[in-house]
Amino acid sequence: MLIHWHMRNPACGFEHLEHRYRVPGGKDASVIPVEQRPDLNDLLAERHGIEYATHPRLKSLMTSSGGIHRHFLGGEEEVQAFREKEFIRMHNSTLYKTELLHPAIRKFPKGNLRTSSRGSGVALDRIFEDRLAKSMVMMRRQAGRGKIRP
Repeated sequence: MLIHWHMRNPACGFEHLEHRYRVPGGKDASVIPVEQRPDLNDLLAERHGIEYATHPRLKSLMTSSGGIHRHFLGGEEEVQAFREKEFIRMHNSTLYKTELLHPAIRKFPKGNLRTSSRGSGVALDRIFEDRLAKSMVMMRRQAGRGKIRP
C-alpha cells in the first residue's frame, strides 16, 4: 500500500511517473493498483468531514500539527521554483512534506491527528470506534442471537 496526497492528476500523479519512466526506454514500469494507493486527503475527509482543514488543506494540516516549516512551498510557489530552476528549494519542500505526512499517517488510524473538525458527528464517530463501544455492540448482537443472556 502506498498512501499519498493528491497524486491522481495525470500531470503529476502515479500515471505521470510511469510515463516518465517509459519515455527514455524503461519497459517494465512498476504499476501500483489504484486500490493500493489511498489518498490521505480522502481518508481524512471520510473520517472527519470535508471541513477537517481549511483550503489549502495540506498547509492547514501542517499548521494544526505544529506549524509551517521554512522550506514549505505551496503549489504556486513550487511552480515558480521550477520555472526559476530552483530544484533544491523544491526538493527541500518535498522532504519537509514527507516528514509531516509520515507522523500524520501514523496518527490517523489511532484518531490522534489534529484536524479542524469539531462537529458532534465526528465526536459520535470517534465514540463508536472506541473498543468499549464495539464490545457493547457485539455483546448486544450475541444476546439477540441467544448466545448471551442479558
